[in-house]
Amino acid sequence: MPDALPLADDLSFGFITGFASREEGRHVAALARRHGYDSIWVGDHVAFPMPILDPLLQLAQLATYDDALTLGTSVYLMPLRHPVHTAKQIASIDRLCEGRFVFGVGIGGEFEAEYASCGVPHNERGARLEAMIPLVRSLLRGETTKSDSPYFPFPETTLAPTSTNPEGPPFWAGGRAAKALDRMGRLADGWISYVVTPERYAQGLE
Repeated sequence: MPDALPLADDLSFGFITGFASREEGRHVAALARRHGYDSIWVGDHVAFPMPILDPLLQLAQLATYDDALTLGTSVYLMPLRHPVHTAKQIASIDRLCEGRFVFGVGIGGEFEAEYASCGVPHNERGARLEAMIPLVRSLLRGETTKSDSPYFPFPETTLAPTSTNPEGPPFWAGGRAAKALDRMGRLADGWISYVVTPERYAQGLE
């Protein structure tokens, strides 16, 4: 028998899912506990060919079923939202998860019709995400924040309560294009890779 694959002591395991009812959510949490998973992740779309519930509402319900699992978005389509509204929701879900939340963000640019439905130009998605991340981080820390961005200007604003962690939840960014990886390296705390080969994963980490 070959030797077991050596694993890092801090390696954790999670899976991405979705559910459409309270009982399905309860079942998902029970499965994760039973099989030793550390985290559950849910995706995000607003207007999509397949039924999908709001990710933050799904995670809020999962938080009531388990008090140990890390919960995260993979990925939340930030360019479709406004930064103040986003920060309010993220601070709320982070509180409900008691700091066990990871905010995975991305642009999800494969569906142009979804952007049109939300009144957001598809060609602005990367620039909007790049402008939003620092603003949302600042609001989550409870800082008085003002935006002069042409995409979403707003006056000095302070939100309360802040997130559980004074610095806010960790931000992980999705994407595999060069611009997305550059954005992740500058603005995020981690990378959510998707549909990449082992070789491309290694290149992305570099």
